[in-house]
Amino acid sequence: MTQEADKDVIAEDEELEEFPPVEENIDPLKAKPLIDWSKKLTEVETLYGLKKTIPSLPIATLLDYRFHNMRGDSNCATFPKVYELNFNNMYWQQQETSNGTFFLLNAYLDVRERNRNGPTVRIMSTMDRIEPQVKAHCQLWFDRIKEPIISEVFEYKYMWFHRWGNYRNGIPQPYILSCKIPETHWKKQLLSVSIVEDPCTKPTNMLKVHYNVPEEGKPKEKFGICVKGLTFPDVDLSLRIIEWIELLKVLGAHKIFFYEFKVHPNITKVLNHYVETGFIDVTPTTLSGFLPNEPDLNNLYLKSVGSTQFMNELVLYNDCFYKNMYRYEYISVLDIDEVMMPKQHDNWEQMMKQAVLDSIQLTNASAAVYDFRNNILTI
Repeated sequence: MTQEADKDVIAEDEELEEFPPVEENIDPLKAKPLIDWSKKLTEVETLYGLKKTIPSLPIATLLDYRFHNMRGDSNCATFPKVYELNFNNMYWQQQETSNGTFFLLNAYLDVRERNRNGPTVRIMSTMDRIEPQVKAHCQLWFDRIKEPIISEVFEYKYMWFHRWGNYRNGIPQPYILSCKIPETHWKKQLLSVSIVEDPCTKPTNMLKVHYNVPEEGKPKEKFGICVKGLTFPDVDLSLRIIEWIELLKVLGAHKIFFYEFKVHPNITKVLNHYVETGFIDVTPTTLSGFLPNEPDLNNLYLKSVGSTQFMNELVLYNDCFYKNMYRYEYISVLDIDEVMMPKQHDNWEQMMKQAVLDSIQLTNASAAVYDFRNNILTI
């Protein structure tokens, strides 16, 4: 054995000595087994745990027995139990109709001043039809009101352009469904919404209506970042993601919102670290309908059918927009290989102050959207 090899053996032995020595002559009858003695969760505690896993579920409402009792004698739309909801691929809820199937992801309350329709519920969804030929309704469930308020879906906002491909029935098409809240209920607490065809049928879906506003007394943050569903099950991009996150932090990002299909274990460790610091948020996601969601098959499918990936991205991007529209002054869409890099300023805040001034000089108004030139660097 060479001297160099001897050094390697010694080094390995020294590393082994760092571990605590194994106790000998242990009485197996007195040894304590490594068993988790945590308290067993009750059914209610288990369901409340789903608030993080499936944020669309109105858990508190579904488990409020007083709420159920109030609707026990309802003449319209019996209130469902949590086990009666129809789920699709974990994070989507499903509603069959006479002409197609809705897959529902999340619902948001839109009370923006420029919303010409007044307070509105926006529902992120897909449907396996290119043009919905069904008269759908929203059942709006308010706190301590016996029956749901019925509001017809007045808009099916298509989030796709037919020339981009996949414009055919059978493939989940991205839509935002919109229902107006009657003026008589503007000041009442809206808890959840269900999509049905017949206004008085018992729903098989119920989405929590999110209204994410800053804590009282706190202003909007400046910059929130939305990132499409990550799908890197077998590629370790952890170092690249760290560099990207830290660069965005320097430029002025307040928080990054990721959606995740499946990623390499090292990427998961990185994401978990930044979640603990509060700088990022990670939302697990799947494809709706019959599309493949087994991690490796999902990754191959999205790579081979680019238009399907883009259609799904539009649902997630809009979900991110509506989730954060009250909390951030600017929301940007970026991939993990993209950065808005100021050429004349040190950070985004300085850059956007100048952009707003330039916009007002040109049009006498600030713009609703700012577009940045894309430059591809090959290294």
